[in-house]
Amino acid sequence: MNKLFYLVGGLLATSLFTACGDESATPAKSEPVKAEAPVQAEAAKPQVENILKTAETDLAKALAAAKDGDRAVLVEFTGSDWCPPCKALRANILSKPEFSEYVRSKNIVFVELDFPRQEGKVPPEVMREREAHLRTYGITGFPTMLLLDKDGAPYAKIVGSGSVKMPTGSEEHTRAVNEYLGKIEEIRVVQERFLAAVKASEGQPDAERAEALNKALEMLPNEFRGQQKRVVEAIIAADPNDRFGYVEKKRLAQLAIEQRKTLDEFYSKHRFSPTNRNTEGARAEALELLKREDLLPDTQSKLHKFISDCYALDGKLEEGLVHLKKARDLTPDEKNRNYLSRWVTQLEKVIEENKAKAAAKAEAEKAPETPVEAAKPTEAVAK
Repeated sequence: MNKLFYLVGGLLATSLFTACGDESATPAKSEPVKAEAPVQAEAAKPQVENILKTAETDLAKALAAAKDGDRAVLVEFTGSDWCPPCKALRANILSKPEFSEYVRSKNIVFVELDFPRQEGKVPPEVMREREAHLRTYGITGFPTMLLLDKDGAPYAKIVGSGSVKMPTGSEEHTRAVNEYLGKIEEIRVVQERFLAAVKASEGQPDAERAEALNKALEMLPNEFRGQQKRVVEAIIAADPNDRFGYVEKKRLAQLAIEQRKTLDEFYSKHRFSPTNRNTEGARAEALELLKREDLLPDTQSKLHKFISDCYALDGKLEEGLVHLKKARDLTPDEKNRNYLSRWVTQLEKVIEENKAKAAAKAEAEKAPETPVEAAKPTEAVAK
């Protein structure tokens, strides 16, 4: 029973929002990117002010500031009061002078978008605005660092805390901090190369420009190419025959945002608790949503995962396994597919163990009882 309890708990924890993830999405490299990790500040240098103290908490204001000087924007999506990897990232990397020095030296606008669970810590209207940013950029794990340009177009993200577990100030800790900063520098270099390629395409004939811009977009992760709206519109204008399929990519990018909003509303409606657990009604509504013909594979995957969790909560593991396998097979992301595959294996194991226990119990109940040897009468002693 304990194993089942933890299994269901784990399934539900990933149904609504994959928090505190350790996956990472890095740029698609058309050629090797050589970015040296920042080195530790020398002891003789003055202590730099912690960038976290001056972090912008409104993305719109940050983008407005970024336009003054054409600056990059680095956004931290975090759960400050509940997410252990988020706390570790802050304590071990973001609060260190190396990070503040790096952000300032590269003239980056740093943004903190916090999603605390403490009631009242963030006003509801601000939280709704931040949740819209989650949908727009497809953020599904905390902590996530997202690199944007001044227009809010995304380039790449880094998910996870960097797994820094060594003592602060040690050589190993410094190396880990610099490795994390090296990841940020790598995606920043890709951003610079991308912008340079876009600029170089200006003035070229339409056919050549469309091809050059398409090649530039291939530098970026596939999930973010459709969100480079300015570049996508330029390709569409220069490519009337849509050789590169950006009319469809643009449509799918907008559809993905809309369907993430639909899922958020669905999840908010079906937040289960010990006193409110209408799993049957939630399953029925999820199955109804799955009838929509325009659902993207990722949306279908999440709905099947939700249905699987509902079945698991009701102890119907075999029914849950059917939908968990569908969720695995539909997810377009390889890392998430591998993650769901591990859950499939674990659930199959629990089901087999339960069957074995049930069979053993049934066999024991069928076995004839061993006759108890009748007690021999005790001879009476006559006196």
